[in-house]
Amino acid sequence: MGINKWFMKILGLVILERHLSFCLMIQSLDGTWNVKNIQKGYKFNGTVPGGIYTDLMHNNVIGDIFYEYEDINTRWVSKVNWNYSKIFFVDEGVLLHTNIHLVFDGLDTFSNVFVNNIKIGTTENMFVRYVFDVAPYLSLGSNTVEVRFISPVIKSRELFKKQSEEYVVPPLCVPAEYNGECHVNHIRKMQASFGWDWGPAFPSMGIWKNVYLQAYNSTILVDVTTFITLNDTENVWNLQLNTYFEESKNNVILGELKVTLITELAEISELYNISVSKNENGELLWTRNITVRKTYVNLWWPNGYGNPSLSTLIVTFTSTEHQERSERVLKIGFRTVELVQNEIENGRTFYFKINNVPIYVKGSNIIPISILPELGQNETRIQFLLQSARDANMNMLRVWGGGVYESDVFYKLADELGLLIWQDFMFACSMYPVDEHFLKSVTDEVTYQVRRLQYHPSIVVWAASNENEAALRQNWYGTNTNFSIYKRDFKTLYVDTVQKEVLLKDNTRPFLTSSPTNGIGSQREDYVAKDPQSHFYGDVHFYNYLIDGFKQSLYPISRFASEYGYQSLPSVETLLTATNDSNNLGIFDNFLRHRQHHLFGYIEMDLLISYQLKLPDYNSPNFNKAYIFYSQIVQAMSVKMATEKFRRWRSNVNDIGEGLTMGALYWQLNDVWAAPSWSSIGLPICIVLFA
Repeated sequence: MGINKWFMKILGLVILERHLSFCLMIQSLDGTWNVKNIQKGYKFNGTVPGGIYTDLMHNNVIGDIFYEYEDINTRWVSKVNWNYSKIFFVDEGVLLHTNIHLVFDGLDTFSNVFVNNIKIGTTENMFVRYVFDVAPYLSLGSNTVEVRFISPVIKSRELFKKQSEEYVVPPLCVPAEYNGECHVNHIRKMQASFGWDWGPAFPSMGIWKNVYLQAYNSTILVDVTTFITLNDTENVWNLQLNTYFEESKNNVILGELKVTLITELAEISELYNISVSKNENGELLWTRNITVRKTYVNLWWPNGYGNPSLSTLIVTFTSTEHQERSERVLKIGFRTVELVQNEIENGRTFYFKINNVPIYVKGSNIIPISILPELGQNETRIQFLLQSARDANMNMLRVWGGGVYESDVFYKLADELGLLIWQDFMFACSMYPVDEHFLKSVTDEVTYQVRRLQYHPSIVVWAASNENEAALRQNWYGTNTNFSIYKRDFKTLYVDTVQKEVLLKDNTRPFLTSSPTNGIGSQREDYVAKDPQSHFYGDVHFYNYLIDGFKQSLYPISRFASEYGYQSLPSVETLLTATNDSNNLGIFDNFLRHRQHHLFGYIEMDLLISYQLKLPDYNSPNFNKAYIFYSQIVQAMSVKMATEKFRRWRSNVNDIGEGLTMGALYWQLNDVWAAPSWSSIGLPICIVLFA
């Protein structure tokens, strides 16, 4: 073999763990891939992890998609197919293994996957991890892998047409002012990527997370979940450890499992000889209860209530036959969580208890870190947003259901900063199909995401959807014409599928079928309450852009406010990152009209400003700057007024039973482009502080 070929093979192989006694191998396929589009004849190098929009920008095929009207000018990108391919080298050490898998941690979204020109599988869900058995298709030396992406815009249209033969699942499209695409509710992809009122439509495609070969003989650890409960009677914590193993050709897995818990006060280590076979759900799962004395651990507390103390859990598996070793290292927190919905004279309470202490929740809603999912993995941006929230005295962020399940880094930092996470599943502002194929994909998604995220102490509630109970009951999309069918679909998706799967994997946290919801009140009304935004139950979303936002009498006295907010324009400096023409900064100019995705947005902004401030004459040279600044004043002060109103009612009840408000999460924390939005953080730092 020539020295160059030998060197290339060695470069292509990343061996995480290799020794005479064990030989688990992981070979990264990240890096440079070849990208081409047959229809338009493009061919260039792309980067994995990445996405088609970022690759096109890096290769100067398109310009900055966030500049001026490029969200429209580059829409063609999402309506054609793109192929990603790579040549990689496999040595004999890999081929000697019994199990060789090609693993994609994230594919966005529809694709056919080929190895050495042989189709090995398809993908259709952005939110799952795909594992393909490639042992029969690999050869010694040079191999190829190709991912042929299919336009999500075209695919969603096809699925809609197929579904509509039975009945229409609304809405058909996003509102016209979004400048978006249609039928995103028929696919398992970031819902906001087809357009939203705060952001552009970029229907992305790409290998947005890591891709690699994993080779082993017996099995490897793939997920570890922890059920932590307090036994006050015996002064101990019960730690139920659930270890999930990767698919294997062996019927029974034999080996040694070592569990080490390192707290700030002690170290505990246990060694087990285990035998694992598939359970009734087809999982290779081993479970063990471990007792930890209360005196061995410090509690994990949310920001403002104490230190978010974390312990290190190391789980190491060594197979009996091959002495292969795989390991998971987790940071876990010892804390209890309860969503208290006690019956009172009028309705029920709705508040969180952490470690048996009632928590007044104060924080915000977070939308995707970026509208391009691969850029949403940026650790620096995540650190900035979460640290800003903590420094502003927030203790909760709600991961909104129209985006993505955030990166591992996001939840790790939330754990470390003591930020509670209200975690939506990715369903928002739509009805959804409930055919067998769709529900199977959703089940896989929920299983994967709950197993991935469950151990994080920051996550304190699962919520199945954003605003879908309210949308159904309040006839947002014409569902009253066939209400019984759409209600059946609601329960089939969120109760019989999402809730069922969540509780199988994690019964340590509360679960809600929607937000807003009446919680237990909605359950007792067969999961779709007559008034899903009752002031006497659950949480509410509140928006009103016609009445003076400085009037505290405007705001509801509810149990928990999980969304409320106002639009403003970003600063002049921020807007000039998206246009170099200062003449574009007027609300009647084409640029800002294009960026306004909220119907009547500027009319409402005008009205709200007029209640408090007098703008200079429209022809004044200072009008645009004044308008922008005044919109920010109104936004900040209105959110402040609302928040103070909610906090004043935390311990009070009025004559009709309203009150006991125990949460205020304003809409929204962050932005994805320079445009009118509800955010408090844009490019220049501007944040509404909680005292």
